[in-house]
Amino acid sequence: MDHEDEKQDWLSLDDESIIKELTTLKGVGKWTVQMILMFRLGRPDIFPIDNLGIRQGIAGLYSIERKTEKEFTKEMNRIAESWRPYRSEASRHIWRWKDGQKNKANPEFSGFVSLSSHIG
Repeated sequence: MDHEDEKQDWLSLDDESIIKELTTLKGVGKWTVQMILMFRLGRPDIFPIDNLGIRQGIAGLYSIERKTEKEFTKEMNRIAESWRPYRSEASRHIWRWKDGQKNKANPEFSGFVSLSSHIG
């Protein structure tokens, strides 16, 4: 990115344009940009499909038996399609649900406040 890019009005760009632009930076991947879109720019329709918590949460909530990675990804996208245009909020709920499951499985940690309860 050159100096002119620093003046970019990120709010005027669509999600895919921001992902394309920021992932050109060394060390910045799609997941990082998706988190920026959700939590800093407040974009309502981001589905971080590669996030481990989202993947585990959807598998648990929808009782999906993992076959191949391709089939699992296709099924997650099919499920999340019905959440449009609020996939960011749906993702937050999945993280909260998953955190709750973790606390049930490990009651000694249930006193700790999860990070996701502070986000959103």
